[in-house]
Amino acid sequence: MYEFETERLRLRPPLRQDMLAMCEYLQDVEIHRNTLLIPHPYHLEHAEAFLTMVYEEVARGRDYYFALCSKSDQGFMGVISLHLLPHHKAEVGYWLGKPHWGQGYMTEALQRVIAFGFTELGLQRIQATHFTHNMASGRVMQKANMTREGILRHWFHKDGKPVDVCMYSILRDEYLPPHNLTQNKPIAHSVNFPISP
Repeated sequence: MYEFETERLRLRPPLRQDMLAMCEYLQDVEIHRNTLLIPHPYHLEHAEAFLTMVYEEVARGRDYYFALCSKSDQGFMGVISLHLLPHHKAEVGYWLGKPHWGQGYMTEALQRVIAFGFTELGLQRIQATHFTHNMASGRVMQKANMTREGILRHWFHKDGKPVDVCMYSILRDEYLPPHNLTQNKPIAHSVNFPISP
């Protein structure tokens, strides 16, 4: 597992201690509306199931998940993930607690995860999508130097309805390291799973 630091953030694996903050943030229906798989209302059992899934997928080597934490107070802020795909590709997903919106935190985290994908995992392409109504997420991708490729029509079903998404990507030969990244280091703590109720 990996742990990263940026100018303002610490990125580490999600932990059981994050569950209460996770539940608090994810009560916001706007986060549900802008993401594919986060249920609403969001309960403690959802957080437990999420953490169990995270460690199963990480153990299989298919996904990487990071909790965003403030370096100043170590407070949990949200989650960003990197899902490995065939042909040296990966897809990024993320959410951020509403009190932290509009301050550049997710762009900072996304830049670090992109750096990890290209420099540590040897990826050739990293992609991300956002619902077409969620233009703020598109701005995050643009600020991370991702390129808008187009609209994928009826790409997902959300709450029983087809939804369009906008696809962004960045290629290995387009990647330029941001100034605010620091080197990764090993995780110093261990986590016992599965989680008991």
